[in-house]
Amino acid sequence: MEVKKYPKPEVKNKRIDFFLAGLAFSLLVVFGAFSYTIYDDRPDQLENIIIEEDLVVMENTVQKINQVLQWQAEYDLYDMMYHAWMWQKSISKK
Repeated sequence: MEVKKYPKPEVKNKRIDFFLAGLAFSLLVVFGAFSYTIYDDRPDQLENIIIEEDLVVMENTVQKINQVLQWQAEYDLYDMMYHAWMWQKSISKK
C-alpha cells in the first residue's frame, strides 16, 4: 500500500478560514470585555452610615439664613419644581 500525501502542505487554501476564526475569536473577546461588570459591596455599607450630623448642620444653616435675610420661602421644593415644569411646558407649546 502506498501512502498518498502532498509533497508540500497547502496552507494557503486555509488562510481565509484561519482569518475568520481569528476574527470571530477577537469579536468574542471584545464583546465579553464590554459585557463584564463588577459589582461593589459599597451600597450595603452605605446603609449603615448615620448622617444625623449632616442634617443638624443643614437645619442650622437654614435657620441662620432665615435670621440673616429675614426671609422664608413660600413654597417647598416640590411646589417649586412643579411650577417650573408647568412654566417650561407652557413655553414649549408656543
